[in-house]
Amino acid sequence: MKKITAPQLIFLLFFTRGFLSITYEASQFRPDGTTVMLSAAISVAIQFLLVLPVLAAAKKFPHRDIIQLSFERSAVAGKFISLLFLCYFAFETVHVLGNFSYFLKNHFFEAYHEAFLMAALAVTAFYAATLGFSAVARASSVSAVIFITALVVIVFAVTGEFDVYNLHMPIADEKELFGSVLREVGDSLGRSVELAALIFLLPHVENRRTAGLFSYLGIKLLFVEFSTLMITAVLGDYAKGLTLPLYTLSTYARSSVIERFDSVYMLVWTIAVFLKVALLLMLGGQCLKNIFPKLNENISKGLVTAAAAATAISLAALDRWDSLLFRSPSAPASLILGFLIPLAVLLFCRRKTERS
Repeated sequence: MKKITAPQLIFLLFFTRGFLSITYEASQFRPDGTTVMLSAAISVAIQFLLVLPVLAAAKKFPHRDIIQLSFERSAVAGKFISLLFLCYFAFETVHVLGNFSYFLKNHFFEAYHEAFLMAALAVTAFYAATLGFSAVARASSVSAVIFITALVVIVFAVTGEFDVYNLHMPIADEKELFGSVLREVGDSLGRSVELAALIFLLPHVENRRTAGLFSYLGIKLLFVEFSTLMITAVLGDYAKGLTLPLYTLSTYARSSVIERFDSVYMLVWTIAVFLKVALLLMLGGQCLKNIFPKLNENISKGLVTAAAAATAISLAALDRWDSLLFRSPSAPASLILGFLIPLAVLLFCRRKTERS
């Protein structure tokens, strides 16, 4: 893979996680705005600690990722860890494809079948994945400009609906606050697929890895807090019952230039989905190639694409939107893949170095 810059790392990570923030920031329990903002701050603070092993490994072994380090010690361990990450990235791809088709079919293209929407996204994302990691990184930089512009336009367009009184309404019950915050923190960690993606991304960043990663975490926190604040100020307690609060916020936008801001939202959301799926397919293909080294790189990406798309299309055809595969991975998965495995490999390699 070609090297990428720290800003490109930030954009890639943001779209990897930002897709879910654009879709929905709260869990299925629909907490109030206060709980979401407090949980986001705690979650990001925890993530500052969780990324330390990956950063330490990238600093000590700048040109190798955790998987490559594990292969150097044991081929069996390397293949097993690769299999874990492969299942995780494939699972997340199915999840994103499901969200993508469900949203578009129910809000924009009712006449289209889910299979068509999923297949279209899978094919285009696979093509992007074959172009290489640096191409997707460059695309994320251009997309970031579009995203920021659209966000600013939407924010200015909803200022007329801003009501300070709404900020006093959605306050959590003190008796339920602790449990709600704990549940939302776990949900936020579970949806942070970028913690696992970091293992593969950091070794390919040219310089300023630490600054880039910590900047991303700060930007993510600001985005979540600001978007939640705007949603709460405009929609008030009504936002608690919404599946897509940010989308609903865009429908409240008013402008003499743009009549339908939900179409602007759809454009930004689709770009985020596309970039995330392309990155997931590249990472999944890399894991599959680790297990079967003789596989062609593009063939491995194609196999992951076909498996994820077939699974998602089958579940949608069976009307199994309640399937676990269409839900976000859990916090334990993010903790194991993004923290415990890097920590274990780092400590093992350090002991090996000291003995030698």
